[in-house]
Amino acid sequence: MNAGRNRWVVVLALVACWAALIGVPAQAADTVAILYPELPAPERELFELIRAGARDSIDSAGARGVALAVGESESKEDLANRVQAAGATRLLLLGRRAYELSAGLERRYPTYAAAVDLPVGKSSRVSGITLYADPAEVFKTLHLLAPRIERVIIVVDQDSSRWMLDAAKTAAREERLEAVIHDARSTADGANRAWNVLQYGNPDTDALWVLDSSGYATEDVLPELVAESWRRRFLVFSNVVRHVREGALFAVYVDPKGLGRRAGLQVLQIKQGAHEIVFLRDLQSAVNTRVAAHLELPVSVALASSFNLVVGRP
Repeated sequence: MNAGRNRWVVVLALVACWAALIGVPAQAADTVAILYPELPAPERELFELIRAGARDSIDSAGARGVALAVGESESKEDLANRVQAAGATRLLLLGRRAYELSAGLERRYPTYAAAVDLPVGKSSRVSGITLYADPAEVFKTLHLLAPRIERVIIVVDQDSSRWMLDAAKTAAREERLEAVIHDARSTADGANRAWNVLQYGNPDTDALWVLDSSGYATEDVLPELVAESWRRRFLVFSNVVRHVREGALFAVYVDPKGLGRRAGLQVLQIKQGAHEIVFLRDLQSAVNTRVAAHLELPVSVALASSFNLVVGRP
């Protein structure tokens, strides 16, 4: 009888070793509930790509991903019940709605957030990745296209964006740039200040960074700003790809599938109670070569090929 048991022990041990050698997990230890918002196009497609990237990482690690859409009318209690019914052991929060409605669940599950406009640092209740690109990466792109630029002007509410502005100033110094902040407390104030920058700034040395979070680059205002920047040959860049199509020189913005893959890896590694938000580093970039030619900035074929999207070609 003992000999028979010993043979089974040996067999089970060999099976476990074989599974480890070929990379097959003995069991799927984690179930990740991926909470995402129900949104119309084009935002819906963005979150679909983020989810696809997350599922790639989760599946590759041998875990299980369960996608749970978060509706506008859903209550915290309903969401908590759905998460529990899904057998979740970890949470991946995508978007502001999932982040806000899941408040408190981080005390029960290791939780990671992505695609949320959270401040970088340790002031949030969970760890994750903000929607803001690392300013250092943005300024590197600026220097590649326009090495003559010395000052980057940002029009934004300083109080709500101080954490980001501090990082921008540090990154600017490292790129031998000066970041100049114009405080704007309303959409109208922001539009007026941006207009003044374009009218009275020095187009030989200055550039205007239009942040989507600043709120002043509305559908009505942006065309007027672009027209003035064109008239004065004033460099404008952005963190929104649509702005490049409308006349900004370039934009650095989120790579949704790359963000999803990174978030999927991190949610499997994060420890419960961790709460540090980091800059977005999974990025794509776009350039408008027609604007570059107008600004007398040479964009070689090699340089253009380094961008994910090139618009304005003749």
